[in-house]
Amino acid sequence: MIDLETAASYIAQDSARYAAAFVREARDAARSLACLAERGRVVPEFKDPSIRELFVRNFRLIYHVTEGTVYITGLFTAHAICSDCGSVKGSKALNETVSGGSLSSCWLQ
Repeated sequence: MIDLETAASYIAQDSARYAAAFVREARDAARSLACLAERGRVVPEFKDPSIRELFVRNFRLIYHVTEGTVYITGLFTAHAICSDCGSVKGSKALNETVSGGSLSSCWLQ
């Protein structure tokens, strides 16, 4: 699992413009969960409808849906198998929460 800043720094080694575009796409994807929490597909490794993912370029944005709240667990490379990445449910890895239509921390900056 990596955080948004790490992914952006890695992409910026090749292109600052593509890194900025990636950050915008990732944040837009996270923001969209405030209204469309179940739009992502169920993560195949878990087969649990409350654990979902959105693809942002070559990364998987993994999140956990509860009643009224979406927890962003983190970014994983597209080829990462989440069962090797620790627990998704209840994870506070990025401490990102969508609740009442808002996001905090690096996802909105």
